[in-house]
Amino acid sequence: MTLPDWSDPAVGPSTVQGGRSAAEVALAIGQFGARHFPDRWFGVCFDQTMNKVWVQRTPGGDLDRQALDDVRHPGVEIEFVNVMASRKDFAALTERIMETDRFYWEAKGVDIRDARVSEDGAGVVVVALGAQDEIRARYFPLVIKVRPY
Repeated sequence: MTLPDWSDPAVGPSTVQGGRSAAEVALAIGQFGARHFPDRWFGVCFDQTMNKVWVQRTPGGDLDRQALDDVRHPGVEIEFVNVMASRKDFAALTERIMETDRFYWEAKGVDIRDARVSEDGAGVVVVALGAQDEIRARYFPLVIKVRPY
């Protein structure tokens, strides 16, 4: 038995004959969503072997329909997944925590070292010493975890 040359992208298991790979579809949908729907868009992930793309966005609006209409995806399954906020909104929150509210937390004796968006779209993770419960309460429900450094 001769095995196919998997190094050739045209032969790979995630490419449907005459179609696009899951990676290509994910890239195209990612660019489309970020450009046309920044207030709803979070991100995208894919599985080459399953030939599937998951689109993370806030519910509502026309993103789902327009992405399916505008991005050619023969043979690639696309699933839309709800997240609590867009990447733009999560980024604004991390900036607020690290910049705008910095003096508020310093006055309380809280040292916030970092705030970052979780890649799965679940929320923001804050790295800080002290006031974990207060930090979560102030930014609820978008801060999902506060951990010490």
